[in-house]
Amino acid sequence: MIDFNIDISSGELFFNGERLEAKDHSGWVASPIYDKFKNVNEADQIIPYHYLVNNVLWMGRVFELTIRPACFENTPFMLYFVNKGGGYYRSLSNWEKRSDINMLECEVGELFNWLLNELRLSDDYVKIGHGYRWEFSWGVSQPLSKRNHLIVEFILVIINDAHFYCVVYLVLNK
Repeated sequence: MIDFNIDISSGELFFNGERLEAKDHSGWVASPIYDKFKNVNEADQIIPYHYLVNNVLWMGRVFELTIRPACFENTPFMLYFVNKGGGYYRSLSNWEKRSDINMLECEVGELFNWLLNELRLSDDYVKIGHGYRWEFSWGVSQPLSKRNHLIVEFILVIINDAHFYCVVYLVLNK
């Protein structure tokens, strides 16, 4: 199992204690983190520019993680976390259960409270449709071009009610 952590004071991300430094797709596939994931069969490319890590431990919870490195201009590096202990994950094989908006809203509410409490996030969030968004200003004093690693720009926990999925997104700076 891969251990994931975010340094809430800086926005830096760590996998098994190693900081994520890749800025784009070519950097990701050449990164030591990706190489380690491949060596233990933990990262599979599922579609172009999307990599699935089946078991990620984040603050005591197990998630399925999709990593989408920045691959085109104007597409940020993103991480999509699906809570393997939640109702959404358990409903994936049953369309009737998966499309239950009440279940999805409960899942979002539970993930929102978990993030708020575990990361000690501020109450300074924006309610958007069926979700919540926290924006961060880490590293503003250092231009993006001078950074050698990624930091979280915003965290989003949301339902997409057109496609019936519920995830925690970490969107990284471009």
